[in-house]
This record gives sequence, C-alpha cells and structure tokens, in this order.
Amino acid sequence: MEIEWREDKITNNRFPIMWEMGGNNGAIGFYQVIANKNGGKKKAWKLLREVNGKHAEIPVEKGDWIIIAKIFSGLIEIEIYRILKTVNELFVMPYYKYDITGWDSEPPEFLREAINVAEQGSKTFNLNYPLYYKLPEKFPIKIKKGKTQSKKEEINQIIFPLRSNYYDLHGEENGKK
Repeated sequence: MEIEWREDKITNNRFPIMWEMGGNNGAIGFYQVIANKNGGKKKAWKLLREVNGKHAEIPVEKGDWIIIAKIFSGLIEIEIYRILKTVNELFVMPYYKYDITGWDSEPPEFLREAINVAEQGSKTFNLNYPLYYKLPEKFPIKIKKGKTQSKKEEINQIIFPLRSNYYDLHGEENGKK
C-alpha cells in the first residue's frame, strides 16, 4: 500500500493518489478499495484494465479509508486503514483488522459496503475493472442514452471495451492528449 504523488500541470500543485486494485488468480486474492471519510465512493481519476492489477486511480485526502481484503485457502483477512496528515505529508494508520478469530474491534457501519466490495474483489477471478468508484460529473465522451440502461452501464460499455487498457477520465487516452 503506497501513496503516490501526481503533479497538476495547470496549477503545478502536487496531489496524492492511491489505486483501487486487485483480483483473484485462483490461488490467492487481494483487493484494495479507497473510500471517503464517510465510507462512500470516491471519484476515479484514471481507469485501467490490468487483470488482477490496477483498476482506478483515485485522489486521496486526510480522513479517507483504505480497505484491503486478502484471501488464501478460503480464509479471508481484512485490514482497514485511515489516511492521516502530518504537517506536509500523508500517512496511513491501521484501524481495524479481521481474521480467522473475527474483528479486533468492530468497524463503523458506514464502511460495510466498502468492506463487502473489497471482499468480493478478492474473490473475483481475473478481475480487470474497478468495483467501488464514482465517475466525474464532466465526462469526456458523449453518451447516447439507451432505453433500459443506466448511465453507469452505458459508460462501462464505452470505457471497458476500448482496445486500449488505459483511459484517463480527463480526456487523455493511452497517455496522449
């Protein structure tokens, strides 16, 4: 688990990001979810289609939660961390842990959906898409409304069948403007 730093080319400010990532290769599973301070979904900055790898780049801030689920031989382990801030840096501090003996202390109810998604991701074979994220309000692709599909389903049909395995939600495809 690592906090990376990106540079905003317009303002020259640095901002921290983490990846929603993971999947299951048949023997072991791992999935990392990033949730906001209230346990809700965060906006994705970039989407990738790496099998059992990185799926969504998400900017993080003080108070966000990181939920990591690991599965091996049918046993699941869940770790929950919180992002805290010192004067100039962000760091991650462990808060809750679940293993074969149960929770060391019960996590708040508002994290339940994120915990369930992390557990589901760690069990999903060859996962290549994110499970817990929001799209930005301004989306760079025009979407034709379907009669029975939700906006998210339409967007997933556009993004995930792309031949490239990388799509920047701010209009950059395969690292090119």
